Amino acid sequence: MGRPAAKAGAARLVAEFGVIVLGVLVALILEAWWSGSEDRAFERQLRTDMVAEFQENLAILDADLEENARASQVLNRFTDLSDEALAVMPDTAFSIWTDGSFTWAGFDAAMGNARAIVSSGNLGAISDRELRLRLARWSGLMEEKQRFNKNSTEYYLKTVSPLAFRLAADGRWALDERREMRSHVVRLGRLQGLEIRNQANLRDAAQSLIDYLGG
Repeated sequence: MGRPAAKAGAARLVAEFGVIVLGVLVALILEAWWSGSEDRAFERQLRTDMVAEFQENLAILDADLEENARASQVLNRFTDLSDEALAVMPDTAFSIWTDGSFTWAGFDAAMGNARAIVSSGNLGAISDRELRLRLARWSGLMEEKQRFNKNSTEYYLKTVSPLAFRLAADGRWALDERREMRSHVVRLGRLQGLEIRNQANLRDAAQSLIDYLGG
């Protein structure tokens, strides 16, 4: 009688253990399903937010490119001049470099989930590989933007503007001063040209993301 009772007890323990294991497995499956469901819901919301964010970026870039096209016209007005044309320009034509009226736009992206994810380097949180690749391109262009904007801004503030104030101090612009100013304006134009091309690439990337996301 002892052996059948022992067998029954062992069977009961096995059954109880099986129930526990099954319960754990069910809990893990439910947790994985719930986590996956939450991830999918998060990504759906993220895609919706990204459409709005990149539409805003598109509007900002359009405005920046328009302003920078006007700035380029100002730069080209000086850089394309011959020495003869440069010599007959009125001194007042150079006041644009000292009165603060020359400006250009350095793109500042809209705040949002895409910017936060790109800035954190957490693109792996997005399951869509193609979307990750497009965001990675945007991230690369944004890093490029930082460099170009820094170069052009520093050159203007540390070289072009101080030079203009120094040369304008006596109230007249001699031909050699005009030539010196022109050479630096040419350099500024090249730096700004890199910035403008970067902004155009950012605009293309933003439009591509909107199209991909169905916005």
